[in-house]
Amino acid sequence: ADQLTRRHGPVRPEPLPAVAWATPRDVRLETADGERLGAWFLPGKADRQPVLLLHGNGGGRADCLDAAEFLVAAGHPTLLVTLRCHG
Repeated sequence: ADQLTRRHGPVRPEPLPAVAWATPRDVRLETADGERLGAWFLPGKADRQPVLLLHGNGGGRADCLDAAEFLVAAGHPTLLVTLRCHG
């Protein structure tokens, strides 16, 4: 469990992406134990269901940009999160 919950390398910077299809906002989510997780919020329409996108093992939130583009085009507010010990 320790190997899956501890960072194995330095934090990689994840600057806001420059995309033509949305205006992302940088968000920080704080866990109960004080870990700060990076996220990007992409606004959508108020009447659409919000969507949370999570990347695969060893990845980061930028890995979800293709799916986010599809969801934002459909009007869904979308949150892309880099998980603990990733990114």
